[in-house]
Amino acid sequence: MRAAGHTPGRWPGDPPEGKPKYKLPANFHKSLALYNVHRAREYATEGLIVVESYFSVFELWQKNRKNVVAVMG
Repeated sequence: MRAAGHTPGRWPGDPPEGKPKYKLPANFHKSLALYNVHRAREYATEGLIVVESYFSVFELWQKNRKNVVAVMG
C-alpha cells in the first residue's frame, strides 16, 4: 500500500475548471486509498479508526489518537 496526499483548491496558473490539475496513474483508485495509513499502521494494535476526511485525521492526531485513517474517495 502506498501513502497519498491531497490538497484541495485551485491556484493562479492552474488549468481552467473542468480540466484536471494533474493526472493520476491508471492503477491508482482513490476509493481504495486510505490517508495516513503509513503512520497509523504502527498504532493499529487496538484497530483502526476510519473517518471521512483527512481534517478529522489531523484533529484526532492532535488529541493523541494515532490509529486514525481517512477514506480518500
